[in-house]
Amino acid sequence: MKPINRRRKQIIDLNTGKTYINETMAEKDTGVSRYYIHKSLVNQVPVRDQMFAYYSYGMVADDLKQLYVQNYHNKINRSNKWKNLIKIMGQSTQI
Repeated sequence: MKPINRRRKQIIDLNTGKTYINETMAEKDTGVSRYYIHKSLVNQVPVRDQMFAYYSYGMVADDLKQLYVQNYHNKINRSNKWKNLIKIMGQSTQI
């Protein structure tokens, strides 16, 4: 059995805590498309209630999970603020 290379970043499923070598292995085990796994990794937000992160040995998964939830809420708040700003700008041009 080969020793695990701990320098290499792996992918962790933040819901279950399982680690995977790459996106393909995560897709096979979880049944989630690689597209959604990659989207979650790049944007650091949950996608369809799934959260995947790059994982290095010694990282705390709970901290990563809190970061992803916070990023998701910030993304929603930014989008709602943008929609409200557009509504206000539309109303001011009609007056």
